[in-house]
Amino acid sequence: MHSQKMKEQNFSVSLSENWHFTIDPNDLLQLYEIGADLPETTIHATGSWEEQGFGSKTDHEPIGTWKKEREYEGVAWYVKDVFVPEEVSDQYVFLVLRGVRWHTELWIDGMFVGKGESLSSHHRFDITSCIQAGKKQRFVIRVDNTMKYSLHESHIHSYHTSTNWGGITGGIALETEKPYTIQDIHLIPDVKKKSVELRVKIDRRKCQDMSGWTLIAKVIQHDGIMDAEALEVIPALEVIPEEKNGHFVKQHLHIQLGDEAIFWSPDNPYLYELELILRHHDEVYDVKKTTFGLRNLETAGRQILLNGKPIFLTGYVDCCIFSHKRDIQYGM
Repeated sequence: MHSQKMKEQNFSVSLSENWHFTIDPNDLLQLYEIGADLPETTIHATGSWEEQGFGSKTDHEPIGTWKKEREYEGVAWYVKDVFVPEEVSDQYVFLVLRGVRWHTELWIDGMFVGKGESLSSHHRFDITSCIQAGKKQRFVIRVDNTMKYSLHESHIHSYHTSTNWGGITGGIALETEKPYTIQDIHLIPDVKKKSVELRVKIDRRKCQDMSGWTLIAKVIQHDGIMDAEALEVIPALEVIPEEKNGHFVKQHLHIQLGDEAIFWSPDNPYLYELELILRHHDEVYDVKKTTFGLRNLETAGRQILLNGKPIFLTGYVDCCIFSHKRDIQYGM
């Protein structure tokens, strides 16, 4: 039997404040080395380098656009000694960087962990094998905001639109995850059959007790009434090896929504709620929730069809609009 139950929830610890920081214009520093000196200045991972006073003051006066008071393009380093809580000893642990521009590398106690590259999604590093619960360890992050592709002056990277800012602006967190949980949910709506197919990926890395697992899927309407339900017993031996990520089980479930199923459309953007419950020996072990719309997009000649009917796509765009408020997805 596994000792972890639903009451032992995953947790997140913010590490956003007070990182030792320095820019590295010539890309010569190796602050990940054991015994390397800590930078004297500090920074918070809740704003760009420039808005926290790093970089060179600008003396140009661009026409028809805005300008920053400071600018810096190059490599910068974040260094912090982090106490790893005892509570993470039996969980998967991740370091999550949000709102990053652009390329990142991570070391823990001199050990290289991995690289990240994204302007839109979080940089998420699996650090489970690198940490020691109950001890203080040195985390070193290298951030590089230089352009690596032939995208200079493309819309999002132009000086008129966003400039080449740099840094970690949405925070840094230490996050945990119980083992053997639901890892991925792929939903495939079928408008003609008024149903939804679920493809669910469940972690089985180092799982010793493979028997007694069941997966329950519930589709719930806005008023809280359960619309449909499906149950699947997870085979004890059907494990799919993956070279980089260990072993997983992939389960398929099919849920019929019935004749009164509600289609999604721009005029009626109705979303169903899906609740997946993973049980082990009749006890709830993990619960994941998401939403979905019952809709189908396809083409017919030069037309785009939504749920079998022609639709005209419309959109909205703001250019050169800079709000003083932070992006709400970063909780700031």
